[in-house]
Formats: sequence, structure tokens, C-alpha cells
Amino acid sequence: MSAAWVVHKFGGTSLANAERYRQVATIMQAEEGPRKVLIVSAMHKVTDALIALADLARTRDNTYLACADALKARHVETVEALLPREEGLLKVLESDFRDIKEILRGVYLSRAYSDRTLELIAGYGELWSAQMLNAHLNSLGIASSWLDARTVLTVEPAASSPRSAITWSITLGWRENSSARLAKRGSTFGRSRRVPRRGTSRR
Repeated sequence: MSAAWVVHKFGGTSLANAERYRQVATIMQAEEGPRKVLIVSAMHKVTDALIALADLARTRDNTYLACADALKARHVETVEALLPREEGLLKVLESDFRDIKEILRGVYLSRAYSDRTLELIAGYGELWSAQMLNAHLNSLGIASSWLDARTVLTVEPAASSPRSAITWSITLGWRENSSARLAKRGSTFGRSRRVPRRGTSRR
């Protein structure tokens, strides 16, 4: 019988810079057990910064472009400090920030954004965080794969919750959808025993 998975959650303060990512890896190396799941937040204050970009674009404040560049520079600096020879993540950041700026341009022109657009923009930070930690673990010889939780978890508003409600009631369709998706994705992990994941969002 295979060992149970042990789940760890690291918030943004624990992932504020390259040194904090190294500390997380050290904790994982010292932790007993062969199978671990690491659920990570975005780097400290990154989600807030991404939401602020959308708000700046919505009010046609042209500083949103400079703020986006500063946020990109912070992540590039972290990748270069953590993984000096890592080109793949730098290309990911280049592509993602190009996409973000295109989305923000639409927000700028329309002076509005939908909930889903804001979720899309705000969710990038967790994706970057999971990929950076995963790459760092692999660079240390620790078998790891990263997983975007949106590909396996399905979260929907409860039928009794009106769309106009400020606070939504949500249901997690684990048995019907998520469990099957996770089992399918699990077969792709191969020998990996540590799986950094980003947080969930509504789909």
C-alpha cells in the first residue's frame, strides 16, 4: 500500500523572495515521508499588485504599464537569484506579462473588467510561484512536478446563490469531477513525489 500524501501550505510571506523559496525547499528536505503536496500562494503582495494593475487600467491610469514592468522585474530577479541558468521560466514570464498587458489594454479601452477577467489576471502570481518552487526543487535533485489546480478542481457557485450576491456560496464537485481529473493527472507525475500546486479558483 502506497504512503499517504502529506499536504503543506505556504503563504505569500513564506515566498517573499529567493531566500524564502530556498527555506521552503530546506523544510521539505528535512520533512519525513516520500509523498508531499505543496500548495503555494503568490509571492508576498503579488496578488494585490496584479489586482491593482487591473484597477489602474480601468481608470485609464497609464502607470499600469510601468507597474506591470516593475512586477515582472521582481519575478525575473527572483528567478535569476534562485536559478541562475533557468531560461525556461524567464520565457514564461516574458510571455505571461505580454498576455497580461494585452488583457489590461482591453480593460483600459473598455474602462471595465469582469469577475473572470480579474480572476485570470490575479491568478498568474500563484502559477509563477508554483513553477519557481518546482524548478528549484528539481535543481536540487528533488523529483517534483507542478500542477495548476484549475486543471483538476471544479468549483461552481451553488444553485441557491444568486450571481448578484456579494459573497458566493460555492460547491466543490470532488466525487463527480475533481477526483477523476486528479487521478488522470496523477498518472503523469511519474516518479515525482513533491507536487507544488497553485491555489484554486472558480471555473
